[in-house]
Amino acid sequence: MLTPLLPDQWDILAKHGPAVLEHHMGKKFSVLTHGPTKDVVLHGWGATHDALPNVGNVCAKVTTALGLDPYDIVVDKSRWLVGKNTNPNRPPLLLLAISTNEAVEKLLYQNPHWIEGKKIAFKVFSSDPTIPNQCARCWKVGHPTWRCGVKTPVCGLCSDGHATTSHRCHQPLCNIVGDKCPHFTMQCPNCQDAHEAWDRKCVERQIQKAANPPKKRAQTPAPQTAAVDSPLRKAADLIRSIPKDRLGHPSRDISKYKDLELVKKFRLWALFNELPLIVTSPTGDVSCGQPAGQKKKPTPPKESPPKETSVTTITPEATVTTQIQPAASYAAAASKGARTPKFNPSPKIPSAYRKKVRDPLTHGEVLFAPESPFGRDDNNGTIDGQNGLNLINGSLKDLTPTCSVKGLRWTSRGNLMLTPQLPDQWDILAKHGPAVLEHHMGKKFSVLTHGPTKDVVLHGWGASHDALPNIGNVCAKVTTALGLDPYDIVVDKSRWLVGKNTNPNRPPLLLLAISTDEAAEKLLYQNPHWIEGKKIAFKVFSSDPTIPNQCARCWKVGHPTWRCGVKTPVCGLCSDGHATTSHRCHQPLCNIVGDKCPHFTMQCPNCQDAHKAWDRKCVERQIQKAANPPKKRAQTPAPQTAAVDSPLRKAADLIRSIPKDRLGYPSRDILRYKDLELVKKFRLWALFNELPLIVTSPTGEVSWSPPPGATAKTLFLPPIGPVPNGA
Repeated sequence: MLTPLLPDQWDILAKHGPAVLEHHMGKKFSVLTHGPTKDVVLHGWGATHDALPNVGNVCAKVTTALGLDPYDIVVDKSRWLVGKNTNPNRPPLLLLAISTNEAVEKLLYQNPHWIEGKKIAFKVFSSDPTIPNQCARCWKVGHPTWRCGVKTPVCGLCSDGHATTSHRCHQPLCNIVGDKCPHFTMQCPNCQDAHEAWDRKCVERQIQKAANPPKKRAQTPAPQTAAVDSPLRKAADLIRSIPKDRLGHPSRDISKYKDLELVKKFRLWALFNELPLIVTSPTGDVSCGQPAGQKKKPTPPKESPPKETSVTTITPEATVTTQIQPAASYAAAASKGARTPKFNPSPKIPSAYRKKVRDPLTHGEVLFAPESPFGRDDNNGTIDGQNGLNLINGSLKDLTPTCSVKGLRWTSRGNLMLTPQLPDQWDILAKHGPAVLEHHMGKKFSVLTHGPTKDVVLHGWGASHDALPNIGNVCAKVTTALGLDPYDIVVDKSRWLVGKNTNPNRPPLLLLAISTDEAAEKLLYQNPHWIEGKKIAFKVFSSDPTIPNQCARCWKVGHPTWRCGVKTPVCGLCSDGHATTSHRCHQPLCNIVGDKCPHFTMQCPNCQDAHKAWDRKCVERQIQKAANPPKKRAQTPAPQTAAVDSPLRKAADLIRSIPKDRLGYPSRDILRYKDLELVKKFRLWALFNELPLIVTSPTGEVSWSPPPGATAKTLFLPPIGPVPNGA
């Protein structure tokens, strides 16, 4: 085994290594390891399946006739594409493993070729996707036999606990082993029907095959473009700038070549022709010194206009040195003189009152709804415009923590939308907004939009399915007994988990929407709790994944009805071209519409059997359902760690470095807190305790200077401990 000095020299070593070793040791050597190759199929070679020519002889004829290098075709990896199911009436195909891109292009883009009077052609080899394996030990689909974990094998003919190859008939005079015979009835181990386990018509095998679709072959990632100031980009630009009449000018169109591929090809060409390589100076400039007297190798003429690029080029006749400057980007040009757009209190984009509840708020908008709508004569009691903003901000500045409003808008449905000055102040506005609006307009307001919440399930609350307690009363008891803030639980998003299929013998569960991480941790990590003598517990809510929809228009599985593209609806009862709701019996005296009746035989539009289209036992429905597995719910992306030199990272490091005996020291373990989360919690804590915030200087330094002798009402991130609730 020989190891080259550089990894990308393996092809040169594989080319010249056998001759060098034979020269020194007197024996012929062959290459056992090869680099990446491209598969090309040779069509039209005169051969028969009974007498296939030698692969090496065919490769030698191809390389000689087409002017290829003998090492361009790897003979050891080439083979005839013949097998059990190959059609003997068609000529066999030869798979060639090509080691260079130049040889592949020459074979593919100059079709057809003529060799010894034969017209041949080359095409790219494409194999079928990997088919799901069926195990020959347990006969399940989805894993090969060598990965099966079943200890006792299963017979694919009779479903007994022995290998299929050792299957014997129960008749003493029958000598058939490992195959079917007329003396017994076969039994499939998957569906228990009378056929072999590998029968293609097996329903269970089709379902398992649909649930395990073929895996797509891994695609080779495309080479990335180098940075503007990198040596690789400079070397590629140097190659592209070589004049047409100079040595090294590419005679082929190189616009589709990436930087890495172009530099690598130029390096191999220079090594083959014994020319100096491209060198990089300590200052980052690239140059290529070529000795005088070298002649350009004859290549087919091809017009390719040279590109004008400012680079360093050294040729036998002249030397021009210019430092490459990165081109100005469009973003940099657009940023010059750009003005920050002013805030529009009435944007034309869909805002909070038109979005879903779980969607993130762009500007932190909060929507409030009055308890009763304002009448025509009540307009004098409403606030609007700049005067309304001044009134609301005057009330909010006296509260703790403080926030301000920059946008006010009444919607078409009589609701009021307020936009805070900063998007992360939405929770403060949602907490104090109803009281401020009630003070100025004399009506109670409720919050319609809420921020992201965590779902927690309450277990053990004494309730029955017939008489469910009021959710607001239950939430009030929980917050009072466990010492939570009333706004930690969003009552409007909480609900009882009851439905049609709920077991009435089990107590109902209550889903609580928690708005803060501290409250969720307090509920989850201190189980069990005691409220009014009841032992209750909280658990994280986890819902089942989304089940594939069955369309009620074409009755296929995998898409909802509103996304169906079929123009004519299909009846789920008789398979005719009309909607299921308008189905009528052919009997004139039958008045049943849109439902089955005893006068006709139903027909499923999927499998054509006598049942409804939504019957769970429908075989075709099961196959389509297995081929469309439930989609996993999208996970909320975790907050990213800030850059080392960013003000956010510096502020987080400042908080982590506060000594234990100083004000602001976190009393809880903060190892799992991200930078953004930690800084936000510290800011809210400082606002609540009327302490100064962390400031950033023009030079990028962060500092926090509380006044001497200052005290805080609460600890920063106090430890989570037991709550005195009468337990």
